[in-house]
Amino acid sequence: MHPSAGPVHGPVHESVGTVRRPDGGTHEVRADGHVIDRGPDHRVTAIRAPGMEAHFAPGGHPDMFHVEHGGVVQTMHRGPGGVRIVEGVRPAFGGGMVRVVAYGGHRGFVERPIMGRPGYMRRSYLVGGRPYAVVFRGYHYRGIAFYRPIPAVIYRPAFYGWAVHPWARPIRIQVGFVSQPWYGVYGTTFAPYPVYASPDQWMTDQMLADNMQQAYDAGRDAQAQQDSAAQDAGYASAAPPPISPELKQQINAQIQTDVQEQGQAALAGADALAPPATSADADEVPDALKPGHTVFRVVAPVNAEVNGQPCTLNSDDWIIRSGDIDPGDGTVPVKVATSRSSDCTQGATTKVALNELMTMQNDQDQQVAILLKKATETMGKDGMPVGPAPGATPVPGGQAQADLSVATDLKQEQGDASAAEQQVVAASTAGGQ
Repeated sequence: MHPSAGPVHGPVHESVGTVRRPDGGTHEVRADGHVIDRGPDHRVTAIRAPGMEAHFAPGGHPDMFHVEHGGVVQTMHRGPGGVRIVEGVRPAFGGGMVRVVAYGGHRGFVERPIMGRPGYMRRSYLVGGRPYAVVFRGYHYRGIAFYRPIPAVIYRPAFYGWAVHPWARPIRIQVGFVSQPWYGVYGTTFAPYPVYASPDQWMTDQMLADNMQQAYDAGRDAQAQQDSAAQDAGYASAAPPPISPELKQQINAQIQTDVQEQGQAALAGADALAPPATSADADEVPDALKPGHTVFRVVAPVNAEVNGQPCTLNSDDWIIRSGDIDPGDGTVPVKVATSRSSDCTQGATTKVALNELMTMQNDQDQQVAILLKKATETMGKDGMPVGPAPGATPVPGGQAQADLSVATDLKQEQGDASAAEQQVVAASTAGGQ
């Protein structure tokens, strides 16, 4: 959401009438429950009505909306490059809720409860046209619910140790991403290691490269959609912010921590990693609040506030946790490590909700798991030294098949968002009269 759209202020008990805002715009409360903000040019910048809230870009098109109708909740906001990120939540057959999140036209996930396993849910992801599934278990911390992914496989302790142990000498490994199209566009965003001192450095470059690939694909999606709303709004480029050597070192340190903790968890054995969820579960400290977990990549736009002014932490921004959770509101203090010019200012301090931070943590956990598997397949190739036999062991509680309909569901969600967007535009037109 772009902060320039202006928030809808005021609870429903505001007095009916119109007041002028300090910026020259107006704030109107109507008897029918509609709340309308207009800018100095009299354009509608935000509107709230029963079951609806929306914010508009300077060009007059929605850049965020939240619509509720018949038990279905539909949310949309524009990410970097104007790509449309949509989310739909609706009741699931058999209980619980189904959540569909689409990042543009070719990436996203479908989340649903796992029947017969209370406290567990499955996400079916679509990335690069390939579906895969991840199982999550629910936990609580100080009254806040959060989820943690269950690994699909675990490896022998020696393999985890090898993944973070320096080699006898630095190694030059061929990395295929330098020949990929995104590298010609975003190649200056970060500097790959000229040689690798340990496998975790290779994993760091691979993770950053995967993030760049996703940003490149998102930008292409926005262009392919020929979205007039995005074009008129003048959205910032999808190019990720540059990664400084200092930030890259912090990312690498956190990857080492993630690998070591995954190795430590694997010592408990495959059957112990997915225990039944019960009402007697004690508070579990979220990984995002543990020592060594301080650097996070923003996965999806997050509304934030800096010095009393709204701003956005956008996809591929990086933040650094600077403290512990505030028990009063469940937020965690962070500092903006790197961002685009249109996002929350680099170096600024703000707060994010614990669940938002755990979304970022879980995304990194999955990336590390994928890269560990990739390392098992790369050993002995392209210059990668051969390490100890991984000995992959399936985790029964982490096994799941991706929904066969995940691509169709994501496409349908984008279609539903288009219909909701038309509804929002119609409401803003009527509200502007």
